[in-house]
Order: sequence, then structure tokens, then C-alpha cells
Amino acid sequence: MKTSILTFGCLILCVLGSASNAEGERGYMGVELDGAPLPDLLTKHLGLEAGQGVRIRNIIIDSPADRAGLERDDLVTTLQGKKVTSVEQIVETVRGATVGDEVSLEIIHLGQRKSVPLKLQAAAQDPKSKYPPEPEAVTTWRPGKIFRIGPNGDKWTEVPVD
Repeated sequence: MKTSILTFGCLILCVLGSASNAEGERGYMGVELDGAPLPDLLTKHLGLEAGQGVRIRNIIIDSPADRAGLERDDLVTTLQGKKVTSVEQIVETVRGATVGDEVSLEIIHLGQRKSVPLKLQAAAQDPKSKYPPEPEAVTTWRPGKIFRIGPNGDKWTEVPVD
């Protein structure tokens, strides 16, 4: 639950942060980031340092991230030449930049490392997510719960296991 609140707060800061600063408008990337640390096994297999990397949960349609080709589940490993270890680090860097600034990201997309230049823009008035929201994590153990994206790609549905 704490992770969800942190992620939602970071999304709001990234998306709406520019509205509070009319002069020298803040830029935004257009991503929703996952505040949960990457599993140790994943970082080991990807050759990352412990604690390095942040997963992208969703992309805002027609945002700089969308135009740069970023996708859900891409991992941001480096921002502006510094290793990424938290969502807060990304938010602080983007909040310190203005519309038109270019930031450089290193990501892992489908197992391949890429360098991605991203030109920040003003936040959209009515942002729409590219993917349906992920189902919330359940804090209790519930065997037999499986989710999938519906046929139209519009929402997650629970698949009963019988």
C-alpha cells in the first residue's frame, strides 16, 4: 500500500508539477514509476548493482517517454550519467529541469540496454495512460488468483482457476 501511495504521488508530481510554475515551466517525462525495489535475482542477472534500477509501470500517451519508445516494464538504470536507485532521484532530477531540456536515460528494454535522449515537455492537461492500470498487489496470500488484460486491452480481469 505504501508503495502504491508513493508511486501515485510521484506520478502526480511528474505530471502536474509544471502547473505550479508558470515561468520557467517544469518539464515532465510522462512515466509512472514503480517504487518497489527490483528483485535481487533480477539485478544480479542483469549485471546491475544492488538497489539499482526503477521499473516503468505505465506511459502517458503522446508524452516524451511515449515518443522515445519507452514501454511498460522497461528499467531505468541511469539518468544524466548517474545510477538510478530510487523513484525520488528521478523525480528530483526532472523537477529541476524545465520544458525543452534534454535528459539522457539508460534503460533496459526486453533485455537490451539502450541510451535514450528525452526532451522534456509541459505536462498534458488531460493525461491518458497507454496501458490499463495494474491490479493492486494483495497483502494476503490468496492462491488461485490470476489476472490478464481483457480482449480490448482496456482493463485487467481476474481469471478464475477451477
